[in-house]
Amino acid sequence: MQCKWTRFMQKGLAFTAGFCCLLVLLASCGKEGGAQSSEEPSSASKAQFSDTGMTVADQFFPYDGTQEISLCGAELGTLEGFEKFAQAENLGLCSNGISDLAPLAKLTKLRELNLESNQVSDLSPLRGLTGLNVLLLSENQISDLTPLSGMTQLIALSLKDNQISDLTPLSGITLLSDLSLDGNRISNLSALSGMTKLKHLYLAENQIRDISALKGLTSLKTLDLKRNPLDQAQVRSLQEALPECEILF
Repeated sequence: MQCKWTRFMQKGLAFTAGFCCLLVLLASCGKEGGAQSSEEPSSASKAQFSDTGMTVADQFFPYDGTQEISLCGAELGTLEGFEKFAQAENLGLCSNGISDLAPLAKLTKLRELNLESNQVSDLSPLRGLTGLNVLLLSENQISDLTPLSGMTQLIALSLKDNQISDLTPLSGITLLSDLSLDGNRISNLSALSGMTKLKHLYLAENQIRDISALKGLTSLKTLDLKRNPLDQAQVRSLQEALPECEILF
């Protein structure tokens, strides 16, 4: 089986997830005179259907043992039936017009979840997914991050281009290495002050006037502060505190 690596890129920040493609031949199975599969449906571990214009039909749901699913750009519109994928660990659902995340609430084995470029505003169904390591939520309609507060295992979080102003719910997620918050309504960075493992932090296009909360983030390698109402004196002071960090201003 040939593995395909999918890299989620934004301004130098790469969230990488590996997806392997399993070709599932269903067209002739079960029909009179058609070939019968030698494997049980539950043996399928990976499936990928991208940019097909398809809808997820009931015929795919018996594969409840699937662990890695990529359905980006499949025009799903709804996640009805996804609650059956209880064994899923990696789930790619970007660009699908999705707004209701309720069917994902019980997928507690998820480690990587990509919901970028949808119509999500309510994250409460994700509250129990505390085992997530990678969560991609860029280009949605999110303002309230409270449901993410218990996701203390996250190491990569993307929230670019949403409607976020309050970062307080993220303050306890101290394992984060990569955090993207570009294109929001953020002014107060105090919630980030304890994220000492951060290596890449993206804060461009916000309303930030005070960056003193970042002076203790000595692991930072990249910090993007472009298009914020900051003066050069503040940035110089921060650069002195973080000599190993490349600050984009």
